[in-house]
Formats: sequence, C-alpha cells, structure tokens
Amino acid sequence: MSRNPLRNLFFVLLLFISHSTLLHSTSFPAETEQVLFVFPLENPSRGILKVFEVKDGFWRQAAADIPVSLGSAGILSQTDKREGDGGTPDGTYPLERSFGYREDPSYKISYRKLTRKDIWVDDPNSKYYNQFLPRKRGKIKGKSVFSNPEIYRLFLVIEHNTKTTIPGHGSMLFIHSWSDLEKPTFGCLGLKMEDLEWLMRWLDPEKLPTLMILREFQRSD
Repeated sequence: MSRNPLRNLFFVLLLFISHSTLLHSTSFPAETEQVLFVFPLENPSRGILKVFEVKDGFWRQAAADIPVSLGSAGILSQTDKREGDGGTPDGTYPLERSFGYREDPSYKISYRKLTRKDIWVDDPNSKYYNQFLPRKRGKIKGKSVFSNPEIYRLFLVIEHNTKTTIPGHGSMLFIHSWSDLEKPTFGCLGLKMEDLEWLMRWLDPEKLPTLMILREFQRSD
C-alpha cells in the first residue's frame, strides 16, 4: 500500500463528516497507520478515546469508542503542564513503550517487566527527572512503579517531556489501568483493564501508532 501524506487531510475530513467533530491542528506523521484520539467530555475529567487504523488503503475506526478518565484539572495545554497540577497535557505523542507486572504478554509494542526496585523519577531537581530507572540508585528520589497495581500493572508511556526534559513540566504520564472511571487520574489517561488489554494487543509499532490528545472540539450544527 502506498504511503500518501494527503491521507492526513482525508482523515480529518472523514472525522468531520462521520463524527460531526471539528478537529483543531490534527497533524501527525504521514507514515502513521494507527491513531488514537482523546476528546474531553462535558465533565473535564472524563473523555472518549477513538481508535483508527488504515485498512485496505482507507482509514477505518478499529473499535467502538472507549471511555477514559482524565486528570482532575482536565486537558491542559502541554506548554502549561506542571508537575502535580492534575492536568492531562494535550498534544501529539508517539506510542513506543510499555511496562507492567506480567512476565511476557507477547505484545508487539516494546514491553518491559517491572521489578520491585524500579522507579520513575518525579523530582524536578533531579538530573534523572521523568526518567525510568530500572533500579533505585543511592539517594535518588522517585516513585516505585511496582507499588500500585491500580496504575502500574500495565501502562503505556505518554511521551510528554521525555525526549527533551524540562524540569517541572510534568512527569510519569501514562495510559494505564483504572478501575473507577468516575474518578479522575493524576494527569494520565485511565482505561478499564479489558480496554487497555485490547489496546495493547492492537498496537503495532510498524504502523507508528500515534496518540493525539485534544483540549476541545466543536460539534457541527
């Protein structure tokens, strides 16, 4: 199948016509063949995840809409995101790596089994800020990523502030399991475990899966 960057425009038009939704700044790599859109609902800590993929040369919805929990502050501009503010940052992010408790779930996407000594550094003053450290080193402050099965038994990394890290602009943002969708997350995207498990098996790194979190959308009349 040919890779045509004009598919981006076609996809936006498809969403506008099919879902009566006006998307703002919806651009992603032309080679992408799997896209996840997150839209907010009236309740700022609730949202909808729509998943699309290229099939037979056309963009098609891959599953029914998936309900998600957002941060308590709703979706914020990624430039305004700060550590501990409870906001879910908007923006476009590649989905490249995942972590969890299971030994080998045979996902296509990169997966690493966690151990009790693994931490993720949420200290803005640390040179390791927003980095995963496979073993706690000395006095480095960080959160155990094995201590809370509600979140860490399975999660995908939202690559916000991970490539070029800015101190204090947010850390540990994941798509993770979340049992109570009426309850906001701390800034992550929370999914029911069965939905997250389906998503993990659907994701294919060869299709360059991309997450797009949108702050607002406008319904057409």
